[in-house]
Amino acid sequence: MVFHSKRTSPARLKGLAIIAIVIVYSWSASNTVSLLRETHQHAPSLSIDDSNAPPPITKRELASDEGLILDPIATETNVSNRTVIPSILPPYTKELARQAIRPVPWTCGDRYEQSVDPLTNQKPIFSFVHIYKTAGSTLRAFFLEYASTCKKSWMGLIGCTGVSSSSIQSGSVFDDGEEQNWNKCRVKTVLDRRHHIYEREETEERVFPTVNNTILRENFDIYGGHFRIGTGDYIFSDSVESATAAPVHPVRHIVFLRSPMERFVSGILYQDKRKSDDEKSLEQTAKMIKKRVRGSRKANQYWDTSLSYLLTPKQVEMFGRLKSSAKKIQTTKLTWEEHFAETKARIAIQNLIDYNPVIGMTETMKESMNILQHVFVNYQFYEDDKEELESDMKELFDKYTPDDTKGVRQNESRNGAVSTTSVLQELKQDAEFMLMFGEYVKYETMITDYAMRMHLVQHEMVTEGVAPKQQSATSA
Repeated sequence: MVFHSKRTSPARLKGLAIIAIVIVYSWSASNTVSLLRETHQHAPSLSIDDSNAPPPITKRELASDEGLILDPIATETNVSNRTVIPSILPPYTKELARQAIRPVPWTCGDRYEQSVDPLTNQKPIFSFVHIYKTAGSTLRAFFLEYASTCKKSWMGLIGCTGVSSSSIQSGSVFDDGEEQNWNKCRVKTVLDRRHHIYEREETEERVFPTVNNTILRENFDIYGGHFRIGTGDYIFSDSVESATAAPVHPVRHIVFLRSPMERFVSGILYQDKRKSDDEKSLEQTAKMIKKRVRGSRKANQYWDTSLSYLLTPKQVEMFGRLKSSAKKIQTTKLTWEEHFAETKARIAIQNLIDYNPVIGMTETMKESMNILQHVFVNYQFYEDDKEELESDMKELFDKYTPDDTKGVRQNESRNGAVSTTSVLQELKQDAEFMLMFGEYVKYETMITDYAMRMHLVQHEMVTEGVAPKQQSATSA
């Protein structure tokens, strides 16, 4: 609305401006509430008390005029519609960890078996969310080899972070009535040992050139790639209500994370190798990174790459509409950019709790592979090939589990002189820059720290040899 009165005084103009800001800010808050309520419905949340749970991670409480919606005290009237931005991040319990690491119900080597997960009453399907620069290529290769050894099926996907929420919903069809495929998503690799199918993206005639819910539900045990958590929400259902009927999410997720500073530097090295044949020295690389971080902080930006994967497609779309429509308002303590970044980070953490994935960390790759071994090797082998399968499985995990003298392989320049570790050591010589760097990645650190807690509890359950409570979806 534009006012053209020449008699409008400066005081009146100031008052109108304040009213406009209040209206925009109120609209922004109400849309945030709608976002939280709508997106939280889709991921089942487990409220389990565990006195042995690690203490919660506390964050400063933000004043209500800053626009963050804090989690209310749970009561009978609001517990089902609680928000997903808690003022204190909730603890990750041992019971949740037990459910996350429960062993697969299938028999390794049996290509015809139709196994059912007792917690979901559905066939087990795993979704590996490949977050950028978290050893994802190594893990893709691992899952491909695992599927080959156990006679299971794997689909590797690329370019899927932009998939729309409408295209992943079962019941979404084209004009001719055929099911809509996941848009902006390409199938790179397919291995189906049941039907002796192996395809790559360049294969001319392919059985599986596209991906949708029916294809995954009827043909695949594990799929993975650069896509968002929750992309497979509708594989087993065509509505929010049926998707949340089970006590745990019907699609089991696997997520690996890494120290944000390491991930940022590793990504810069990887991008630089792809864009230029010129080899940069260690000092040149550090200077380039400093320039990039300082430029981002000058624009009041925060690094939030993991949010390309840890927010659901619907959450990303709603945040996009909210950000494009609302004004960037300076709040009493936080800028709009910081308010927005922290809000999204808290929702990402809540998604980790709700989807309860197997969590791996590249800094503790040995322990992470131990968790995967607990999940994927239940020592139920096809009887006719039992000895061979058991030997092959041991060899597979030995291949991908680093010993104590080997860390995660870092990206290096062509001459091998520059690595993630050496660049970080160079950057740490500048204490003032490191403070800025820490500020730049602080919301990624917030997410990664919580994921590490989940990882440690899951590994503790593996080392204790604790079996999950076996209860069916109908009896829970």
